[in-house]
Amino acid sequence: PFVRVDLLKDYGVNLVRDWTHNHPAKDEPPEEQSASSEPPNLYFNEIQLNDGNVRFRDYSQGEPETFDIQPLNVTLNDLATFSDDGNPSDYTLSAAIGEQQIDWDGNIGLMPFHSNGHIRLSDISHTTLVHFASPYAPYVVNQGTLSLDTDYAISSAGEFALVTQNGELRIDNLSAGLPDADAP
Repeated sequence: PFVRVDLLKDYGVNLVRDWTHNHPAKDEPPEEQSASSEPPNLYFNEIQLNDGNVRFRDYSQGEPETFDIQPLNVTLNDLATFSDDGNPSDYTLSAAIGEQQIDWDGNIGLMPFHSNGHIRLSDISHTTLVHFASPYAPYVVNQGTLSLDTDYAISSAGEFALVTQNGELRIDNLSAGLPDADAP
């Protein structure tokens, strides 16, 4: 399967915009929902995507950038939108952008959101890093790759928390400097 996802200048997503445009709200008054309304109880024994292809186009920054994610493989087992005796679902994800690779596996729970597992980012190029980090870092990066391999736990129950352990960060052939510097 193929899908194109555009992150728009206003940080909206083309899929939501297109759905809203083609399914306008009716003139009926909205049904009242309580502040504690829960999502519908849904359970999926297995969701699997094999050899997917995502074209991600980011228009949210000054220069648009396109990332072709292929292949994308995702498996989710026992995914529920309700608390299922505290048993989270298992998942695996594998995706590539050229030589750049992400492998992610572990478990995930939705109510409240929590996940723990292992993530491996391999040979993420300087152009990808610059695109996503440039709004937050004042450096010009001319070359290099980054690889990350770590166990993690993340939770939104109470205060948001992210913990990593047993991690390894590898940076190869990095050339970076401040924008006004004569040389990196």
